[in-house]
Amino acid sequence: MTAGHCLNGDKSGAYQYDVRVGTDHTVGNWNGIDVGLILLDSTNELSPRYVTNYFYWHAEDNDDYDKRIEGIGTYYYSGMYLCKSGNTTGVTCGYLESTSYKYVDYAGDQYGSQKLLKINNDNNTGILNYSSGGDSGAIVFDPYAFLIYGIHSGGESPDGSTNPTYGLFTKITDVMNMYSTPSASFSIYISDTNVRFD
Repeated sequence: MTAGHCLNGDKSGAYQYDVRVGTDHTVGNWNGIDVGLILLDSTNELSPRYVTNYFYWHAEDNDDYDKRIEGIGTYYYSGMYLCKSGNTTGVTCGYLESTSYKYVDYAGDQYGSQKLLKINNDNNTGILNYSSGGDSGAIVFDPYAFLIYGIHSGGESPDGSTNPTYGLFTKITDVMNMYSTPSASFSIYISDTNVRFD
């Protein structure tokens, strides 16, 4: 799972750096949900892959997953403290401004408005930029109970500068509602057992 604007939903190859990991399966952006799903390829002995709930928390060398997601957060409230763990800026945190959606049209995409929630950067951390290019698709989580609350969509600055001081994210509950059916509920993997994907 990642941000939908990172994919096209066209069944082409999906890559992590230069390694193919699966197929660009589907996007929810047409429905105003910035989410995309990748259908994983089978692995082999030279390129083993595992289903896990690990993510980067305090991995300063960006070489080790060192914390686990413990579950899914479903209750949102103004002022709640949330973090994202991005590929470019690492872990940055802030306060949920409101539970009301902010509708965003990304320049140059064909999807129309995306309904997102806004996190204001915690300036007390000394980190000025909440987000930067390459962070899209990061998890948004509660840094106390380690529940996942969403998927990072992007960052913006109120003055239009190149230093995004707040972040935007898709609610994980919106993703679950979109992909669930009467016979099967969409969920994320939260078991502490790492399972090899073959």
